[in-house]
Amino acid sequence: MGLFGATILGVGAIVGGGILALAGTAFSVAGPSAMVSFALNGGIALLTAASFARLARRFPESGGTYTYAKNVFSIELAFVVGWVVWFASIVAGVLYALGFAAFFMEGLLRALPQLAETRVGGDTARLAAAAIAIGAYMLALVRRAAGGGTAETIGKVVVFAVVIAGGAWAWATGSPGELADRLNPFFTEGAGGVVRAMGYTFIALQGFDLIAAVGGEVREPQRTLPRAMYLSLGIALALYLPMLFLFATVGTPAGAGAGSFTHMTLPRLVRG
Repeated sequence: MGLFGATILGVGAIVGGGILALAGTAFSVAGPSAMVSFALNGGIALLTAASFARLARRFPESGGTYTYAKNVFSIELAFVVGWVVWFASIVAGVLYALGFAAFFMEGLLRALPQLAETRVGGDTARLAAAAIAIGAYMLALVRRAAGGGTAETIGKVVVFAVVIAGGAWAWATGSPGELADRLNPFFTEGAGGVVRAMGYTFIALQGFDLIAAVGGEVREPQRTLPRAMYLSLGIALALYLPMLFLFATVGTPAGAGAGSFTHMTLPRLVRG
């Protein structure tokens, strides 16, 4: 695996439904300043990536966090670290599955409004959709002889780019002054709201650490792994920050603020 393959792995792990499932939560607690929360989280993630990059240069092996813990601490502590990482991945997978189910059921009800009178849009249906999504993806993964996902990752990036381009066109052809007014007030909940939004959304920038987990399968790992981590994080921020700005302006109904995005928040996803 070269630089392109390693970067695609990181981009695929970072860029995805996390921004869509968590943007509503961020805007509901911080308003337009949710963009600042993501930018600050990007700075924290960059520091974390720098630590991973240094460790990858020193231990260019497969295993990632577990490998680092095993080489630096005891095998017992590394065992605990490995299971903590797996548990965190499971929690993230559940969050994304619930996000998918919520969007899928919303789209289904809009396409077939007559289903609104049934129980299709209920909690049981959303949980079933999430379970089916996880099962189908697991089946696709175990049937592969090797890793993949390049086409899917490129597809995700293209979709995000199209959404951003459409939002940029709407901004350019609309009334910039009126759209900018939707960012006022910017700090609806002050610094506390920004910090809360950071706590809710930091997970949306995680994934570059998976590049280190395949360090033994990367050519010239001491050189390739750090570059792939920085590139994947940079690409994610280059997609996320413009999209958040467009959400808060052209994506906000006239007369409403970004804080009105309360229909797709983390507590609602978890309850669903």
